[in-house]
Amino acid sequence: MRDWLGPQASALESPVHMIEVFTDHAPLARKVSERTGKSSIILGLNHGQNFNRLQGRRWLMYLIAVVRPSHVRFSFPCGCWGPWSRFNIAVANQNPQFCSRERKRAVSEAWQLQRLLRGHCHAPLTSEAWSEISVGEVFDVRIDMCSVGMRCPKTNIPVKPTRIMITMKELADRLSSCRCDHKHGHAHLEGKLSQINVSHRCRSHSPMEHGPTHII
Repeated sequence: MRDWLGPQASALESPVHMIEVFTDHAPLARKVSERTGKSSIILGLNHGQNFNRLQGRRWLMYLIAVVRPSHVRFSFPCGCWGPWSRFNIAVANQNPQFCSRERKRAVSEAWQLQRLLRGHCHAPLTSEAWSEISVGEVFDVRIDMCSVGMRCPKTNIPVKPTRIMITMKELADRLSSCRCDHKHGHAHLEGKLSQINVSHRCRSHSPMEHGPTHII
């Protein structure tokens, strides 16, 4: 496991409060660590973990079982789980059964194990993953991103809604209060900035990063 975690292996020496899966910059996990003083582990291709491989999925399960984090956040990658994925599958004539099977393996068992161990899970609701994964009882929360400071990186205009799935009622209740004050307009996340999709840039920001992270 230490080899799999690489530079993050030292986190195993202290209580792990959060694991963030499929992530890149992971600002939420880092913010939670700052506020709680406990370790967070961030997992994804950029950090050396490949969940397309069976061994990677096994290590994720083992990690959750060993460290028993209070929270696991699944930052579903847009490429295979975003709203356009179904269209891309149809155009490319890919096998949807294969795509569905591979997606489920990466998340379903980890989610269920975390809940079995009485930990909490969080993930964006806009993902196509929800049509394929059984997650049990969850809270569906709408958040107006402008209320927590999110702006389009291209126009600097506030952006509005997103939805997340949460298993922790207290956090869901607090995030439900993050609503727009209707005193400004909103931008659509479209186009590119410096050759990078605007929506891709915003993936590194979380509505909970500026919200009530002290609950987590």
